Amino acid sequence: MPSVPYEQPAPIAKFLVEVNGQQARINKAGLPEMEVQTAEMVNGGDPFIKKVVSGPAKAGELVLTRYIDGSSEDVLFRDLFKQTFNPTGPSSASDERTTIAVIKLNASGSEVERRIYHDCFPTKWSKVEQDAASSDLETEEFTFAVDWWEVV
Repeated sequence: MPSVPYEQPAPIAKFLVEVNGQQARINKAGLPEMEVQTAEMVNGGDPFIKKVVSGPAKAGELVLTRYIDGSSEDVLFRDLFKQTFNPTGPSSASDERTTIAVIKLNASGSEVERRIYHDCFPTKWSKVEQDAASSDLETEEFTFAVDWWEVV
């Protein structure tokens, strides 16, 4: 029987994130998992036979890592973060929610996959690297709480 040659899939070249109609490049996306909580309940009057029932579904956190490069994309992320954590005024963390799409592109720049995260708000910002002796770009990391997500 002749062997069928294995074809390597095209490498994924980059990610884009889309927020409020604006797109920005990201270097890494830590995609959240979805978990359904469960509980054991007594089945009828028999204390030894238990039934497992499903509870609410809970999405994990979305973590986006990107280079700080002085582009307009820096402003997009900082403005989104300031909507929730305003250092000079009241925080609107309970009010501001947004939809974030993480778009995976192939080497030729065509869209391979789009994951849409609904009712997100930022929960954490951090600079991952900062080294004055290095000419490398600094990176920053944004963490978002996610209500639910879908792949379209």
